[in-house]
Amino acid sequence: NAEYMGRKEDSVHMSWVGPTFCFLCVVYLCALFANMHLFLLTFLKPLPIWLLAWYSMAPPNTSQRKLIAAGMLLSSAGDIFLELKPLHSKLFLAGLSSFLCAHVCYILSFRKDVSAIHLKSAVFVLALVLPVCYFLLPHVKEPLFIPVVCYMTVIGAMAYQALVRWVYSRHIPIFSENAFLSVLGAFTFVFSDTVIAVEKFVVPFKGAKFVIMISYYLAQYAIACGSERVRVKRS
Repeated sequence: NAEYMGRKEDSVHMSWVGPTFCFLCVVYLCALFANMHLFLLTFLKPLPIWLLAWYSMAPPNTSQRKLIAAGMLLSSAGDIFLELKPLHSKLFLAGLSSFLCAHVCYILSFRKDVSAIHLKSAVFVLALVLPVCYFLLPHVKEPLFIPVVCYMTVIGAMAYQALVRWVYSRHIPIFSENAFLSVLGAFTFVFSDTVIAVEKFVVPFKGAKFVIMISYYLAQYAIACGSERVRVKRS
């Protein structure tokens, strides 16, 4: 049997966080479209994520939400590294490492609610991730091959853990919605990073940056909104 526990205690209302987040995203995308100075883009890019980190650290200040906030802050570091990568090739690896650590934080956060194993979820995620790996990895050369494999493994594990969290909370209406937002965020993150990999390793295409950033911001917003507690203990 499973024991479900949950609560809804957000003191920071998303009625203003959401619009502010959208405004900051639009500001960055407009600056990107206008091809503004690299350092201005580097400043604007993490602002929406810093807002989500602050929201995630607001009461209820649970360890789960702290991990989400830590993941957001690590993601913002990755944003800065990737934006500055034209200055040095190693900054891409630094950004990749920052996002890998962010996904570890998300995994640990989701596991605080659900530590059970769900085989069907694992099969579903593998069915999505393995074809992407098969397509992309032949195009990835050293010294990035191993880091990219590690990253794809971790983001796949993050998507799996988000999916398991939702599967075991489906009969609790409020928390099922929150957990489903995390699933949407996780798989949108996978999509965004897949586009990054295609654009970097396979074939650059016009508008890739906008597809990447819009899906990335949507993913982080969904993960932040889905960070309510939905605890499940297997007996």
